[in-house]
Amino acid sequence: MNILKAISLLAIVMLMAGCVETHEATQVSPPIKIETPTPKVIDTPIPDERFITITYSHRVNDYVGMRESGSSSGMTYLFVTMTIENHGYKSFNVNPYNWQVEIDNIRYNHHWVTYDLKDRLSTQDIMDGGKLTGSIAFEIPRNGTNPDNYEYSIIYDQAFNDYNIKWNHN
Repeated sequence: MNILKAISLLAIVMLMAGCVETHEATQVSPPIKIETPTPKVIDTPIPDERFITITYSHRVNDYVGMRESGSSSGMTYLFVTMTIENHGYKSFNVNPYNWQVEIDNIRYNHHWVTYDLKDRLSTQDIMDGGKLTGSIAFEIPRNGTNPDNYEYSIIYDQAFNDYNIKWNHN
């Protein structure tokens, strides 16, 4: 019996050691077809939710503080006060050089007396959600018939940027 136990024990050890050859079947998955999905075309464009709100008013005057207009005769100052709000853009720059007024198909740049104004619109970046109020002065021809009644347009022009601006006049 000892011999039978020894042979059984030897057979078990050989199986565990890998001396006896066993066969396993190799499994391979079926091929998978990879397809690129067809992109969906959206017929209606998604509206741009970003915009700048500019609420403005004006006054006309020959003086800036105690300084009389140094302009040639027939000129005066148009002071435009603006409240600017940024809704969604990373930033909106309000450098005075970005602004002009157009009267009778002529565009006028801001005048240097802007920098003498107590409430001047200085160079700032209004970040998303920000709000800023300030004034800019433009030297324009005097309106002889009604000096306080001007028909004008405000022009905002910053190179390489296009903004959705909503204008409101007070």
